[in-house]
Amino acid sequence: MAEIAENPQGGGGKKGRSKKASPRVDLTPMVDLAFLLITFFMLTTSLSKPKAMEIALPETDPQDIIDQPPVDDDVVMTVLLAPKNVVLYYFGSPEKAAADPNGIKSTTFDKESGIRKVILDKKKAVAALPDNLGFDSKKNNKTMVLIKAVDSSVYGNMVDVLDEMHIADIKFYAILPISDPEKVLVDNSMKKVVEK
Repeated sequence: MAEIAENPQGGGGKKGRSKKASPRVDLTPMVDLAFLLITFFMLTTSLSKPKAMEIALPETDPQDIIDQPPVDDDVVMTVLLAPKNVVLYYFGSPEKAAADPNGIKSTTFDKESGIRKVILDKKKAVAALPDNLGFDSKKNNKTMVLIKAVDSSVYGNMVDVLDEMHIADIKFYAILPISDPEKVLVDNSMKKVVEK
């Protein structure tokens, strides 16, 4: 409500002048109204729902898995996402990597010397294979990257590796579950990384 309050400074020494009144607005009802509106909009607004990325998976027929041609070890690279933002990788089959003490190497997500450089170097090595074995019929580089994550790895690292696939223009990559022998390789490799 608006009130009229008398001005205490009005007309101190002069006679015959009327006192000026200044209006004052009481904002208490306005505050009540603001809280009512905020409460109303909070209760009636629909919150944004989380969005999940849809992945189109092929239909799995056991016969299709058996009939797949073997992939040449020269074009395959496996990336293992380990704990503590460590990226392990090896080339070829896991059996060869397990047999070689230096078969599994570690790196980081550094832009200059990290996993991006390793992927680009592998892509160049595949492109340099003799008799055009590094390219398919559509002239795509045949470098195949298999991405596997241990349970204790960080989800953000998976996103970072998928970004690296896009940056390096890798046409053939897959996200696969990690096998038990590879878990042992990760544990052994992490011990070496911690010792460094």
